[in-house]
Amino acid sequence: MRAVLCTVVSLAALSANAVHAQNSAAAQRPAEAPEEVVIRAKRISQLRIEVEEARVRAYDVFNEINSTDDFDIQCVDEPRRGSRTNRRVCAARFEGRIARASAQDYLATMRASCPDVEGLTQRCLFDPGLASRGMAVARGSESEAPTQRGRLKAEIERLARTDLRFGQAILDFYDASVKYDEERNRARDERSAEQP
Repeated sequence: MRAVLCTVVSLAALSANAVHAQNSAAAQRPAEAPEEVVIRAKRISQLRIEVEEARVRAYDVFNEINSTDDFDIQCVDEPRRGSRTNRRVCAARFEGRIARASAQDYLATMRASCPDVEGLTQRCLFDPGLASRGMAVARGSESEAPTQRGRLKAEIERLARTDLRFGQAILDFYDASVKYDEERNRARDERSAEQP
């Protein structure tokens, strides 16, 4: 047992001497330049996800605190023309309500204007006189939209000033957007610098 203990102590002493000798040799060598390590904070796709998450948080807070459900923001994914990916489209509820009312008014006018025998045929729908009558009625339904958009803008500004959660959600969205744009621009600049 004593022999094993002596061996362990001897090996420990030899190891300590070897480490001391290595440190002394390293101190005597000229300093080498450290390798350059480039660390990217986050990938662009992750930053894009953070922007979308911040936008959703801001919409959720706004939908919770605004004065009317007509101002609630709803988002849907719509297909992009010529692409396999969807795009996220967000709009206030009143936009959809107004668009539906406009389409219903247009079709009701066209049904009333087209001769009973034909009904809503292609010829009837594309008749310049009848179509212009239907479009005039539809535009009348859409006339509410600018007023509602103005009210929505005023509501957003008021709540951003008075509600701390909503104000912070807007700032978080802005910060995420800035980081994403900066990284995207930096990556674009790197790619263009690499090209001959």
